Amino acid sequence: METTYIITFVVDGRDWSSRPIKGSLQEATDEAKDQLRISRFYGKKPKKVEFKSAKLISGNFS
Repeated sequence: METTYIITFVVDGRDWSSRPIKGSLQEATDEAKDQLRISRFYGKKPKKVEFKSAKLISGNFS
């Protein structure tokens, strides 16, 4: 079973969450960066992006 994550970043002081992403934590984090880059949530390039959390929504919980 693949692992699925929702990644949350703090972008210029506001939380932003990715869509569910399947893969390793590193792959999910990289994909979330791409999702943020193409997101219309922020009309301009963010000044500060920080990792906040990775929520495991499916996969191996043991």
